[in-house]
Amino acid sequence: MVELPSDLRLTGSLRFAVRCDPRAGESIDWLADRGPAKALVEAILSVPLLADGLKVGRADDGAWADITAADVGQLVAANRDVVVELEDRVDGANDAFVQLNLSEGFVDVWIDLAAGRLAGHVATALDELTAVAVRAHAALAPVAGLQQGYVRVDFAQRELEYARSRPPRESDAYPPRSILTFIDPAFHASVHPLANTDAVERLLRSPPPPPATVTTVEQLVVVRWCANLKVEALVTAASGHEAWVSERLRPDLADGFNELGDQRDNPGSAKPAPPLTLYAPRWRIGYKAVLVLPDGTIEPTAWNEAKQVLDAHALPDGTAVEWVRLVVPLREHVFKVAAQAKEAGFDAVLYPDEEGVFWNPDPAGLWRTAPLGS
Repeated sequence: MVELPSDLRLTGSLRFAVRCDPRAGESIDWLADRGPAKALVEAILSVPLLADGLKVGRADDGAWADITAADVGQLVAANRDVVVELEDRVDGANDAFVQLNLSEGFVDVWIDLAAGRLAGHVATALDELTAVAVRAHAALAPVAGLQQGYVRVDFAQRELEYARSRPPRESDAYPPRSILTFIDPAFHASVHPLANTDAVERLLRSPPPPPATVTTVEQLVVVRWCANLKVEALVTAASGHEAWVSERLRPDLADGFNELGDQRDNPGSAKPAPPLTLYAPRWRIGYKAVLVLPDGTIEPTAWNEAKQVLDAHALPDGTAVEWVRLVVPLREHVFKVAAQAKEAGFDAVLYPDEEGVFWNPDPAGLWRTAPLGS
């Protein structure tokens, strides 16, 4: 039996792009016939995970009413553009949230599930969410294709720690911490302006590494990154998914990182504070510029000044200092002194670029590989 962490959340997103009328050059008028919209509602609410206990209302409104799939079907039939929000509120907590956003060009499905809702579906949750994606895709197949779809894991009170790729890269279409990925090859092979044939071909050219599995269900490709919801499995899944996307698509760098995998250090409003080179009062972080001698050691005068502040956790005037970081002239110097600095208790060793921005070649966290050049 898998024991779910109390702050576990699964979030699923399905974005369908409405097919284009080649003669008019715009989206087909799919809202004139509400059949696909009603079929979509039935598909989403057809699995036990979402079938019972949902109420309809608005997220910013305290009044919620019981609702059935038929009631939701009537809602989507009432207007051309409609947003339907469903929740499962237990003891004031929102354990399940479903939002349907129907417009002329897109259909968005958002599902947010907390541990309280998942508890009775531990063994089947991933199968049920896969079924939702497959059935929703089939329901909308006559009018729309799946542009992107995924289920990812989060924790309400912490970050999921997993081994990341260097440099870390992030894709909006295939976001970090995904444990299920849904791909519609037919849509991406179409002439729709949002189709991305190249990305899909690169992702599916060869199978992703185990434990990921790839299946095709009713023309929808499902990449499943874990067998269950054990934390260890989720960690492995998040790491494998990020490597798969990073290596095959090379999306944009994660914010604050460069191509070497170094993380930018932001001293903020740091100012000189002797004997430190800079001091950032907001974070209580000190920076000390030091020279690295030819034998790979740090010039002793600057080292001793930095070490005194580090050991006292304060400047000479008593100002508190939580961490001290060393700044060496060149990136290559970082690896010459890293072991010595770490053993002494320094928080990090940085180097400046041509514009004076500080970079950390070995930022905290879990990584799949050692720093480049170490």
